Amino acid sequence: MVVILIARFLYTQAGWMRVKVILFFLNVRFLLVYIRALNAISLCRFSMLMFF
Repeated sequence: MVVILIARFLYTQAGWMRVKVILFFLNVRFLLVYIRALNAISLCRFSMLMFF
């Protein structure tokens, strides 16, 4: 019984770690896309200021 509880605890911990890692990678990817979009927007504004 105790072994089953420990195994279940370890499994849930591993599952939580996997979910956290997946969420972390998704957040990093989203941040990279967000930063790239911000850079593109700032570049567009800068080019428009240069043109006009």
